[in-house]
Amino acid sequence: MKWLEEGTVLETLQETRYIDNFGEETIGELNVLKSGDDIGFGVTNVRKVLVSSWEEAVKIVDGLLKRQMQKLKNLYPNSKIGYRGSLATGTKYSTGGPFDPTDWDVDAFIVSDELAAKFPANVRFRNAKEVDAAIKSIGEDLEASLKKINGYRFQDDKPLAFRVYTEIEFNTVVKSNGSKIFQ
Repeated sequence: MKWLEEGTVLETLQETRYIDNFGEETIGELNVLKSGDDIGFGVTNVRKVLVSSWEEAVKIVDGLLKRQMQKLKNLYPNSKIGYRGSLATGTKYSTGGPFDPTDWDVDAFIVSDELAAKFPANVRFRNAKEVDAAIKSIGEDLEASLKKINGYRFQDDKPLAFRVYTEIEFNTVVKSNGSKIFQ
């Protein structure tokens, strides 16, 4: 059997947990479809991925970022991708309390001297999505996946950013304040 985009619905399994194309546990209606001679599965009414702890959120976000890492390496071979903040530390910066699985975001970043050099020297917050269309696409794919996770906080007018740090900035400022990085 395979995934089908469309076809005649033979049977629908309500509130089914399954692993989606991003490797995330998801809930939706799983349909058995027939299209020509092919029989396969399709989904409708996709719901959120269920996250009830910091550990679960980290595991899912790590998986998503690892999948994007190769795309980034193809663009910038010496780059690293990661995140900081409560997702990295398990502690909310604003309150000192524990990570809240019902209200969290991803402070994503890229460490790349090459990418940082594309910005004027006076730019303090470098968002990689503003200077590289391929990274913008990576960010949009990542955010589409994150929006499926319960508790992920987002604003449509403030999409996920990939802040760019130089190696020196990362090692002197970010690294010591709690972060997780993939190379």
